[in-house]
Amino acid sequence: MATITTRRPNYRDNLPAIEAELAQGAERLRTLVTPSGHPGPALTPETLREIVLIYSNAASTFAYLEGSQRFDDYQHLLGWHETYFHDQDLSAATEKALAAAGPFTPHNLEDLRLTWLAWFTDRRHAPQQARRRQGELGADMRAILRQMDARQLEFLQKVKISSPSASPSVMLAEAASRLKEPATRTKLTTAWRRHSAPDIAALTNVLDEAVEVRRRAAREGAGGHPTVLAQTFEGCSVSAAEATSFLDEFLTQALESQRELESAIRTATGCTQHPMDHFGRYLRTRMSGHRAPTFKLQALLDLLSTLARRVLGVTLIAAPAQHAHALTFRVARAGEELGSIDFDLLRPGGPGHRPAPPPLTATSQTPVKAKAHVLCPLQPGDDADHVTLAAAQAIFHEFGHALTHVLFPHRMPSEWGIEYLPLDRLECASTWWERWVYHPDFAGALDLTGEAQEALALARQLRALETWSTTLQCTVAAAVDLDVHSRSEGGHREAFERVSQKFSLAGHCAFGDLPGYFTHLTWQAAPGAGFLYFWGAASSAEIFKRHQRVRVADLPAKGRPDELTHLWLDPGLPSPRPPVGPYFEFLRDVVDAGPMEVALP
Repeated sequence: MATITTRRPNYRDNLPAIEAELAQGAERLRTLVTPSGHPGPALTPETLREIVLIYSNAASTFAYLEGSQRFDDYQHLLGWHETYFHDQDLSAATEKALAAAGPFTPHNLEDLRLTWLAWFTDRRHAPQQARRRQGELGADMRAILRQMDARQLEFLQKVKISSPSASPSVMLAEAASRLKEPATRTKLTTAWRRHSAPDIAALTNVLDEAVEVRRRAAREGAGGHPTVLAQTFEGCSVSAAEATSFLDEFLTQALESQRELESAIRTATGCTQHPMDHFGRYLRTRMSGHRAPTFKLQALLDLLSTLARRVLGVTLIAAPAQHAHALTFRVARAGEELGSIDFDLLRPGGPGHRPAPPPLTATSQTPVKAKAHVLCPLQPGDDADHVTLAAAQAIFHEFGHALTHVLFPHRMPSEWGIEYLPLDRLECASTWWERWVYHPDFAGALDLTGEAQEALALARQLRALETWSTTLQCTVAAAVDLDVHSRSEGGHREAFERVSQKFSLAGHCAFGDLPGYFTHLTWQAAPGAGFLYFWGAASSAEIFKRHQRVRVADLPAKGRPDELTHLWLDPGLPSPRPPVGPYFEFLRDVVDAGPMEVALP
């Protein structure tokens, strides 16, 4: 069943602060490109760097908001996206300022100016009708997702299933896991799919129209690309053929792994069809009443700080004045303060349970530094701020993105905050960071008791199994995404049929579970590059082997000391094709190390 097609926005206290940051950045940008409302003097190297940083901060902010939209409704902030990236007057002023500047003596700075100038010029000549239609279709997708959310809640209420905070798909999975009879679980999930089918069909129609709009824009825009995929892979350091070959290999292994899991589920639950619909029951029968552990957020942040200092030479300094909604850390390297990261605290509850943050005091004359955010969903009922293992893993993952944004020296043009590196390297840092929740020193760093350490082993095992259970579905979605954008006609269903036949997916993956993936930011901003998560995850699994065997106190690990810095921060570095095996070996090792009997072949 689909698990990512629904959103349940909650109030989040950091949104006013984020809006204030966006407003401050826009005001500062106008000051730099049109001082006092008039064309200003030629840009200096310092003001050029600040201008591209302001745009980079805005793009990163919207990538963060999109990635955490399950927890908030940020639609009222989209006007700021228009201001930064589609306000004709501001764009024209910035383009004019870039054109009048330079040439700068440092070649890298002059290359930066010319790259950004070309970006603004290309955007000015881009088909505006296509851009507007893409925006409308994006709004349609969000509307259908909200409608789907509401209709699924209605369905669950009819069958007496309710929860105060979980998404409908999570509520369904939880309810199904409590049903003892396989036939009853099958009946419930079949009814759910039938109820969701009209919305899935409507969403697929919008997604297919978006593909057609992109195809026309690719043909008519700068470069006259024959396919959308050809356009997307201009932002990759590997070819489409190499990405396709990698994804085929990954999908083959994912299918083999899922067959193993399906066999174990059948044995444990007695189901005869659609075994993945019974995955929740499979886990419940093996948990034996164990409760998932939680961890002190401050201990997690201390570990992140230690790792950042030892691995990258980066210092995280807690800001003296903290807002109620966030923990702010200034980021410094080699004695230079580069920016800050807000760890935004998502506390259980509804609107107004925390005071609004004070307004920012910076003015349009205050230079802007790099700024990034990490969402921290806190557990209810704890006196101190605690998070689950799943939240901890997400925090480490998003910290990888946030730290890369702050440290990155090459501010490349980007509307959605994902183009600063070759797309195939976008998830290398984030997936590397998230693996630290599985490191042998993780429990010691958090000072867990013996009982808590046993609970941690079980929680790790459950997380690895959950990842195992969704890997095939997400890989198939990536293959469909690549296929549909490699062609000049046809939609997602036709692409799925081709992929399904090629890999014999019948009975293992259904098209109705996929459309939600295609609405996510990366899939919309880089159509055809859905493979990038698995490329990064496979790469980080291979690289992390060395760190898995090193104590935190003994870092940095011996070997190539600049390997991670180059991989994460050097866009010119080649991206060698990562082996697929370590990704699956890592999951297997975590599952085998846990206390639960999983009965996998």
